[in-house]
Amino acid sequence: MKPPRVAVLGAGTMGHGIAYVAALAGCKVRLTDAQPDALPLAMSKIERLLEGGLKRGKITEQERNQVHERLRAEPQLGAAVATADIVIEAIVEDLAIKPPLYRSPRTPPRCRARRD
Repeated sequence: MKPPRVAVLGAGTMGHGIAYVAALAGCKVRLTDAQPDALPLAMSKIERLLEGGLKRGKITEQERNQVHERLRAEPQLGAAVATADIVIEAIVEDLAIKPPLYRSPRTPPRCRARRD
């Protein structure tokens, strides 16, 4: 079975860690954030996680390289979710922000929250 393609929305405290774990598990990951400066910071945090895992013997150099191949920062929400099988929302807990995200035309219908 092919690993799922994952989009992580939010590159902050939780988002970068989720993206790291998903990529380490074999998923192709697109990490996105509404704040463009958040992506380089998140990628540097992920690199530090990889370095630490390598130093402690938790991951191999090959696994580190595979994470680099699988994980991409994507500044555009639409591009990040376009081919995703799974979308993980990890944005700030602010009700003024979350509902519009779920209704966004850039979010594919299969990923939109439903209200029943």
